[in-house]
Amino acid sequence: MRCSLLFSFCLLFTSAPSAFSQNEILGGGIHVEQIGGCNANSVRVEALIYVNKDPAFPIPDSISIHWGDGISNKIGRISTIVLPGQISYLTYTGEYTYDGPGTYSITIEDCCLTKAFINFDLEPSVSFKVGALYTLFNGQFQGCNNTAKLLSPLVDNGYIGQLINFNPAAFDSDGDSLAYAVFNPLTEFNYHFPNEVMPIPTNQFSINQQTGTITWENPTKAGDYLVGLKVAEYRHQALIAETAHLLDFRIFDLDLSLFPNPTASELTVNFLPAVPDEKLQVRIFNVLGQLVLAEAGVFTSTGYPINVHDFANGVYLLEVEAFGRRWVRKFVKR
Repeated sequence: MRCSLLFSFCLLFTSAPSAFSQNEILGGGIHVEQIGGCNANSVRVEALIYVNKDPAFPIPDSISIHWGDGISNKIGRISTIVLPGQISYLTYTGEYTYDGPGTYSITIEDCCLTKAFINFDLEPSVSFKVGALYTLFNGQFQGCNNTAKLLSPLVDNGYIGQLINFNPAAFDSDGDSLAYAVFNPLTEFNYHFPNEVMPIPTNQFSINQQTGTITWENPTKAGDYLVGLKVAEYRHQALIAETAHLLDFRIFDLDLSLFPNPTASELTVNFLPAVPDEKLQVRIFNVLGQLVLAEAGVFTSTGYPINVHDFANGVYLLEVEAFGRRWVRKFVKR
């Protein structure tokens, strides 16, 4: 097995006993906080898990944690928040006291990752696992150590042909230096980075190692993409912690709809699924190919209205450019 992270910290995904209903986990991460003072050898772990919201599937009250010293137990769920897109954001926390300072591999795991992922093989079912390689210092001489906490949701939406910029918004309360990298979290499951699925020259995927910003140019295929993100922490140029997180990039193929069609006076352009405000260009041609309307505007959550009241009755072609793409639709003025 190849190790994906430093300190020989490996993420191995296999089938595992399930607390969650099968195949609903989208991503997640872990945060380690030292508690009780720098000499207490005690930590609080916060596990963040994103799942598909389905009332038919119960959400477990606890999940398994391995503390890295041979001890495993359960930590409890303290909150459930429903996000847009029918996603539930779950927080589990637990506290533990070590025998003394040292470096510990803390892991959270459960089954299973959602079947919506398209950039690796999903047979057999693949377990979810995140973790931290965490150094507990001698507090008298080296102070406390808290890992970086990611403040951005670990599920991000995008659209075919549209540039994606994602920043995890990592915050380290100790002020340690942070470095970022994406990695292959599934070496045993024929994993592909997002730009390797239907690759074309303009489909590029990269990360800024200093800021953590992930840039994905021109996604080419709709679906969910799993990405491993590691955050390394340095103090006095020494590596003191590293956390491994799983991100879900959800790419949608935008569809354009017109309503009402036929219309007598006003035509409204809408995108499916719902998208943020965006500038667009509109052109309308008659059946002879003559340009009868050209305008620019801003698409909003209520759609983009077009006044066609003064058009002669007949068939027209509407051309819309937005999100780096072009759509052509037919409508009838009556």
